[in-house]
Amino acid sequence: MFPSLKEGDLVTYKSINSPNSFLKKGSIVITRNPFNQNDLIIKRIKHINDLEVDLVGDNVSESIDSRHFGVIHIDQLIGLVDQIIPKIY
Repeated sequence: MFPSLKEGDLVTYKSINSPNSFLKKGSIVITRNPFNQNDLIIKRIKHINDLEVDLVGDNVSESIDSRHFGVIHIDQLIGLVDQIIPKIY
């Protein structure tokens, strides 16, 4: 799968206050990078249950995702991507 986001694109997102009500497989979410809490990462939900999400990048061969850092607790999600605004070159 090709990446949904390209360098320079902007995203808008909705804060996650009640995650179980609208998160689903395929949703694009924002969370902190487990390896560097100062960085935010944007990933797609591969699997979800009541407490955890398994995240995957669209560019699987290049992505650092749950295959490397494990599942993320649902409370660690910051936002649900609402819109992707492509960079105009």
